[in-house]
Amino acid sequence: MECGQEAGALNIVFTTPEQATHAFEQGALLALVISLGVLAALLPPKVRAGVGNRFAVLAPMTVFAILLSLSAWFSYGRFVSAALSPAGAELQFAGPFDAPVMLPRERIAEVLFGFPGKSADTCTITFVTKTGERYRSATSNRRQADCKALRGEMLTYLGLPAH
Repeated sequence: MECGQEAGALNIVFTTPEQATHAFEQGALLALVISLGVLAALLPPKVRAGVGNRFAVLAPMTVFAILLSLSAWFSYGRFVSAALSPAGAELQFAGPFDAPVMLPRERIAEVLFGFPGKSADTCTITFVTKTGERYRSATSNRRQADCKALRGEMLTYLGLPAH
């Protein structure tokens, strides 16, 4: 994760769009391998010639679609960088969801930090709006103390109270 200040903005990079795309590609490949395994398990020689062929093909296709959707959500459904200013936060996404989201300061209720998998070496930042919407960052390689300090810096920069 990188932090920098340019022209009155605090820029924080959690991951690059390329890294998010690479994570999606890995998830898609895993989904394909698992789906092919399901297909192989459901198509023993006796079933190939029988009535169960439709189920044997639809089941792995369904598994593939579900796993591909999960891979896309975890790779592209989280913002990869944030540009903070006293006016608010502009969140950048990668992939097909790459349209930036502007959160005016007045809409932000709190900024949270968390540790996926309870790891001491990774963290996420989540913006929570006053209407309950949540915008979670991509996972970054940042220690817990550094992540907590980053959250404090973000709250100060946005002029929000620390809870």
